Amino acid sequence: MNMKVQVGDAVFSAALEENGAVASRATEYLIFANQFFCTGVVPAISSMVRKLTTVGENVLVQTPVYNIFFHSIVNNGRNIVESPLPYDGNTYHMDFEDLEQKLSDPQTTLMILCNPHNPVGRIWSREELGHVGDLCRKHHVIVISDEIHCDLTSPGQEYIPFA
Repeated sequence: MNMKVQVGDAVFSAALEENGAVASRATEYLIFANQFFCTGVVPAISSMVRKLTTVGENVLVQTPVYNIFFHSIVNNGRNIVESPLPYDGNTYHMDFEDLEQKLSDPQTTLMILCNPHNPVGRIWSREELGHVGDLCRKHHVIVISDEIHCDLTSPGQEYIPFA
């Protein structure tokens, strides 16, 4: 039986076997209804880059960023587009003008968002995340939000998930 699984803006088709699961060709993840079980964050991101983009397309990251993201992009034949996070001497922030300019390129089809950001330690606000979502929606860019460090927050700071 064929099943479509909705995950954000991405739709994955999978043939479900009797046990209700199917492994990807590389067996990096298993699909159970609408949940994906992976061998780790890095294989999951690499797999999503392969499945959500085509060779030669651009994937946007906000630098500085966890260096493995670069490998997940380049090793899959995609191009890295950097939107640097300016540092004002106290904290890093998003440059929304630069971000929109780079998201508006039709070859940019995917953004990997780090929330909270690694390595700068920034916990993005609801307004910042909403603005990123609005820009990505406007320019038809899919977002992968790596939120593995969501439990590492400073006292008094609230973590807001991108979704």
